[in-house]
Amino acid sequence: MISSVTALLLDATGIFVPVPSKKHRVAKKNFNQLQKESWFQSLFNRYGKLILFNPVIRDFLGQQDVASLKQSEKLRTHFLEKLEELLKKEKL
Repeated sequence: MISSVTALLLDATGIFVPVPSKKHRVAKKNFNQLQKESWFQSLFNRYGKLILFNPVIRDFLGQQDVASLKQSEKLRTHFLEKLEELLKKEKL
C-alpha cells in the first residue's frame, strides 16, 4: 500500500507529480468558491495566487465553511480579519 506522502502519479510527459491530498482539494474548492465573491476579490487582487500557494493560508482556507461565510456578515468579517492577520504574519 502506498502512503499519501509517497503517492506519486506519472503524467503523460513521464514526470512524477504528487497526488493532491484531500486537504489540498478542499482548500482549492473553497478558494474557487471564495473567488466568486466580491468581498474576497479585492483581497485576491492584492495578493493573487500567493494566497493559495502558501501552506498556512491554504490550510486556513481548507478549514472554512464557505456557505456560512456567504450568509453571515459577522463570520465574513471575522474571516477576513483573521486572513489579513495570517497574510501579514506570513509576510505576503
